[in-house]
Amino acid sequence: MTEKQQREHWIDTLKAICIICVYIAHCESFYCPSYNIAQLIVTPFYVNAFFFINGYLIVRKYFKNNQIVNYSFKEYKKNILNILFRLAIPTIIFSAIIYIPKNNFNFDLQNFSAVVFGGVSLWFTSALCISQFVIHTLFLSKQKNIWLYVLITFTIFLLTNIFGDVRSKPAIEFFPWYWQTGMIYTFLMLLGGLYYKYESKINHIINKPLAFIIAFLALTTVMIFAWNGTQMNCLGLSGKSNILGFTTIILSILLLIFVAKRIDSNKMTDFIGRQSIVFYFLSGAVPSTILKCIEMFQLEKSYMILTAYILLSLTISYVTAYIITKHLPFLVDIRTILKKK
Repeated sequence: MTEKQQREHWIDTLKAICIICVYIAHCESFYCPSYNIAQLIVTPFYVNAFFFINGYLIVRKYFKNNQIVNYSFKEYKKNILNILFRLAIPTIIFSAIIYIPKNNFNFDLQNFSAVVFGGVSLWFTSALCISQFVIHTLFLSKQKNIWLYVLITFTIFLLTNIFGDVRSKPAIEFFPWYWQTGMIYTFLMLLGGLYYKYESKINHIINKPLAFIIAFLALTTVMIFAWNGTQMNCLGLSGKSNILGFTTIILSILLLIFVAKRIDSNKMTDFIGRQSIVFYFLSGAVPSTILKCIEMFQLEKSYMILTAYILLSLTISYVTAYIITKHLPFLVDIRTILKKK
């Protein structure tokens, strides 16, 4: 297996782990909000890792062999169109599809227009649109020094935090398109780019058993120290952008990469990783719909039912994602219709 194939494999595995954690967190919070242990454990990395690895891939593409110096407006336009057709339009389509189940089977036209066309319904892909747009715009400068982009995005991160709370407000207040959240996440994406630039050196350190153990113990200590009995006060990009927060984010992502690189390739995780965006689109509506069915039986809440609930949500989403990618690919890129014609 070539180095490129190995990298692609661990990236798909990492994405698969993260999207499974998204389902665990969503199902737990829907089924019983008081069951928040799993959610707190996965929160530092389960979404943050997507931004981190997205930045890794973008920087790898344009900084390998200094390709950034050839970054043209034509390439920029191509990337903006990809953001539009692969992220923005699918976000609108799936927001419309899942609106009814996500809103307890109620419909309000004004709210529908705001959350669907304003990008409020699916915060992750909305923010990712903004983050990618900012980064590709910065790349028009053709600067070869990765640290310059880190400095710029860190400045954006600081300014955005100063002028507004980016994650702890009611969802509708993030209109339009979670632009503040997206601006903040550009910094985490560039940290993913830094990981690419220094990947071999970082791996050399983290691959040592002692370093891995120290990193794991440090992460555990930070999370225990920040636990106040009801919630974690160190989640970084969730409205508490502090040093403890970023410590949990970076350590947990690096440890997750270490684990992902040691998991053998298999069809299930490879598919989930490749189609992680589709799984994300379904991660609210599918569990919400299944929960309605579970509640009909009025069963006493238990971890056994919660586990079955998570597995059923993942299974139905897996089948749905397969159908979409196989037979309805226009839902994730409307240009496929034009290609067929």
